[in-house]
Amino acid sequence: MLMKNVMAVAFLATSFSASAMAQGYDFRQQAEALCMNDVLTLCSAYVPDEGQIMACMQARRAQLTPPCRKIFMAGMRQQRQQSQRQQTAD
Repeated sequence: MLMKNVMAVAFLATSFSASAMAQGYDFRQQAEALCMNDVLTLCSAYVPDEGQIMACMQARRAQLTPPCRKIFMAGMRQQRQQSQRQQTAD
């Protein structure tokens, strides 16, 4: 059960919802692998609230390990771009 929760935490913290899905399963796996320890170390108090975990990671992005920060920021950029495209389409 604990391992299942750890995997869920890693995914929640790195999911970037639509952006992770748009980039595919490989992105999700990569994000989980790169950010699991960061989430558990920096943001475990917010588990299982995805929004709180994302806010924590954003607030502590300077403390993320370089590989996690890179994929986290890529996901955030992708999410912003999707948001802008949706606003333009509306």
